[in-house]
Amino acid sequence: MYVNWYKLAQIEKEAGLVDYIPSALLFAVISIMSASAFNGYIARRDIEKTAQEYGVNESDIESTLKNQRLIDAISKYQESLNQPQEINRREPLTKNPELKQNVSKPVKKNQEEKIQINIIARTLYAEGKSESEEGLMAIASVIYNRSNKTASGMVDVIKQPKQFSCWNQASKSDWTNLKQNSGPIWDKSMEIAKSMVNGGFQPSGTWKYYFNPDIVKPSWAYKDKDKKQPRQYVEIGNHRFISG
Repeated sequence: MYVNWYKLAQIEKEAGLVDYIPSALLFAVISIMSASAFNGYIARRDIEKTAQEYGVNESDIESTLKNQRLIDAISKYQESLNQPQEINRREPLTKNPELKQNVSKPVKKNQEEKIQINIIARTLYAEGKSESEEGLMAIASVIYNRSNKTASGMVDVIKQPKQFSCWNQASKSDWTNLKQNSGPIWDKSMEIAKSMVNGGFQPSGTWKYYFNPDIVKPSWAYKDKDKKQPRQYVEIGNHRFISG
């Protein structure tokens, strides 16, 4: 099946992809959708054959096929194949201004979102790697509540000096190097970070501050100078969370 990069970029934009589906997987799903349009259903053998052809996992194909926004975007793409306006697939990318314009923007946006997700995930992991999912969500809620609810705003909150100790010694390159960790806490941190960037996050509380009382006793956490009257807080794991 012929797929051009201009249309592929349109699919990604239309579906609002935030999980950065690999091109091979996306091609595989498009191929299966094309076959299903002909057969009237998605056959198991088509999934198996396509997985081998494109070098992807069958389970990844099945999971991606459940993304209704993506399926709708592919359907629009398949309908557009019947339109008379088609970009010559043999025409070099550099000689097609329209192609350059429409492909470069999604790629740049995707890279920016990857960085934003990575920064938020690394913050959650570093601050809450010994915490439960509830603790991670609470830390994420603090970041979210202190921002303007946009991805760039949340990253700005994290970048503020001496707000999150894991970034106290950060260099300029630390903000863009997409460092990865591993394990269930990292996976959950990535999951939460993606929901924060793509707009699906719901904070678990109204907190704007948190601290570990076994390590520090910040003055803002108390009503008096002698630090004997703590402000109202909710204790989750090793941290105390305080609303603004």
